[in-house]
Amino acid sequence: QAIQRVWSALDRADRPVLLTGPPGSGKSSVLEALVSGSRIAPIQWSGELIETESMCVRHLILSAGLPSDATLDRLMAYFRRASVSPGQQRCHLVIDDAHCLPDAVFPLLDRLASHAQCRILCVGESETLVRAADAGVLFSTVQLPPWSAEDVRLARHVAGLDPLSDAEI
Repeated sequence: QAIQRVWSALDRADRPVLLTGPPGSGKSSVLEALVSGSRIAPIQWSGELIETESMCVRHLILSAGLPSDATLDRLMAYFRRASVSPGQQRCHLVIDDAHCLPDAVFPLLDRLASHAQCRILCVGESETLVRAADAGVLFSTVQLPPWSAEDVRLARHVAGLDPLSDAEI
């Protein structure tokens, strides 16, 4: 059900989507299930690795397979073309630990979602919403309730992932 809620939010969003919930709510399990069970190959990275907006742009350019001297405008055009080309999937960008992103990156993510039609899923803590709003960016939000250990096991099973011990859950 959580996976369907995330896909629904991504399908109708023209802004980044934040998957959030308390520790143990299954954010990472939902993320793994989305990526492993998907027909798309998202650009995926951790917010912990991004320190500046320019670093974010560089990482996206390289991840998209564009020449290293490509500009933000070329990256935006690449994402727009992918979104309208017959048989092409829109770009999907998945950022885990989005609460670690610097505030300056939020407007870039908003531009990618709204102007380049890039579907962006950020996974992080709820404080990310406040920080993004302070930067002038509104996220669509999917809030997960706490999961039971059985919920986590079932999600991992459905995604074809290895089971976790009770201590890992």
